Amino acid sequence: ENAIMKDGADRWVHASHLQGDVSPFLDKLKISTIPVNYIVDKHGVILAKNLHGKSLEDWIENYFK
Repeated sequence: ENAIMKDGADRWVHASHLQGDVSPFLDKLKISTIPVNYIVDKHGVILAKNLHGKSLEDWIENYFK
């Protein structure tokens, strides 16, 4: 939570598994690297993944136009 607030990433929902890298949660989502991010619409469709910095800002700006 501290990192979310520090990074200013409190504008969207986060999910986390704090038990280490090996977990059913990460396996189910096929996540092999951390951090990873997905932008998912209300229907559960992945719209984008692993966007960071300027790429993420640009994607969000264009999406909400």
